[in-house]
Amino acid sequence: MIEVVEYVPVEQPTALEALDPPVMKLPGQDLFKLYVHNLHVLPARLDMERFRSALSRTLSIFPHVAGRLKRTGDEWMIELKNLPIPITIWDKDKEEGAQNTEVGPTADAFPFTRNFIVQSLSDVEPYQPQTKFFLQGDDDEPLLGLKLTFWKNKTIMGIAWSHTLGDAKAFYHFTVYLSGLYQDLNAPEDRLPMKPFFPRHVFTASSKADPETAQRFQDRMPHLREDFTPSQLFEKHTTMDATTDEIQIRLSGATLDKIYEKAQADDNQGLKLTTVDALMAYLTTILNQCYETPSQCVINTVDYRSPANATSYPSFLHPASASNCILMMYSDQIPRDKIHSIPAIAQIIRKSIIQGREPEFVEMWMSFASEYLRKSANADRVQWFPPRDGECLVNSNYRTDWNDAHFGFKGHSKFFTSWAAERYFRVFTSNPETQAPSSKGTRSADVNFCVRRDLREKAINILRADFPEIEIDGVN
Repeated sequence: MIEVVEYVPVEQPTALEALDPPVMKLPGQDLFKLYVHNLHVLPARLDMERFRSALSRTLSIFPHVAGRLKRTGDEWMIELKNLPIPITIWDKDKEEGAQNTEVGPTADAFPFTRNFIVQSLSDVEPYQPQTKFFLQGDDDEPLLGLKLTFWKNKTIMGIAWSHTLGDAKAFYHFTVYLSGLYQDLNAPEDRLPMKPFFPRHVFTASSKADPETAQRFQDRMPHLREDFTPSQLFEKHTTMDATTDEIQIRLSGATLDKIYEKAQADDNQGLKLTTVDALMAYLTTILNQCYETPSQCVINTVDYRSPANATSYPSFLHPASASNCILMMYSDQIPRDKIHSIPAIAQIIRKSIIQGREPEFVEMWMSFASEYLRKSANADRVQWFPPRDGECLVNSNYRTDWNDAHFGFKGHSKFFTSWAAERYFRVFTSNPETQAPSSKGTRSADVNFCVRRDLREKAINILRADFPEIEIDGVN
């Protein structure tokens, strides 16, 4: 493997040029010190001159990306250093042309032919930039890494994004901006996402909470109260991987419409269910037919930003906040006699998400969460987010189509990522060129999750019996 590293400077001036001193202080909710890794596969070689210019301009709009994480005592910040961003370039076309040899039986096989969003780590790792697993305050490490692989006249773009820069929505906005500016460096604002909003909100409501309120909120975040060293976290992942098997399914828009109909009740209690509410309720019933201990709590990763068309909102609900605007919302307990009821579970899910976006609730929840996250960060420890017995967890990107970052190849780009966990549902809009939307306009979805190894066949058989048309990765 012959790789070349080059550096792209930040175009001046930047969106945060006026900050004095040039630092962005990080509240507790932004102290996720791990990286998110994504891949975008494009059906042609990117023009490097255009890519450099687009990246340089995007960095001026998101200048914190070109900074460094810094710790001073118990204070964490991103120093806005405007440092050039490294790009690793691996030109396999030139490399193979020079060698004119094959290594192994699959030397000519282009990766990611399965087309499912979530791929194995061993498949994606060669195309990702190298990063540390866990950042510390004295690391001089880039917060963004890029690797471009050119192979068979395609581009595989690997991006590593530090969670201190913001959550998946912030990462999405950055990538779509980069894509839009690659297509047109002078693109008008109405063709680009909303410009990022940088102020980081410090949540303090917990200091005013009475003991009963404090206990009620603390009881709803057991995943934050317990933390681990990075090596302990790795051990937990290793144990989970050894005892579980992955299931990856693709549901057409028409199948999603059928599941949505199953979620309707005679009395929806005035709730407007979503496609994902219905889908997660259905998949929870699958788990409850397999596990001895049913999942009576559904945890949703809730993005609490206001809708883009909102006209009034507190600053911490800004639609384009370049921060971590997520909370893990625990649903109310699903009654034992309702653990197989799709309508009942869907309603419980929807009620929890509505509550998880109420400004007063967000203020209180996030103030306690921020305290736990800061305490863990200061101790160089990290949380374990997969659900516990009796729970399942939903992290949905269904409304965030990562293929909006198509770099001019709309309908032909593909998005991939990795990582799976037990009873942890990851939901994505399927890659293009898979299945057309339903007659109602519903797009197909990829769902990834793991179950205990001895339950995989049972879960697949139930899925097949309910909806024979579901596409299951690795199953004919």
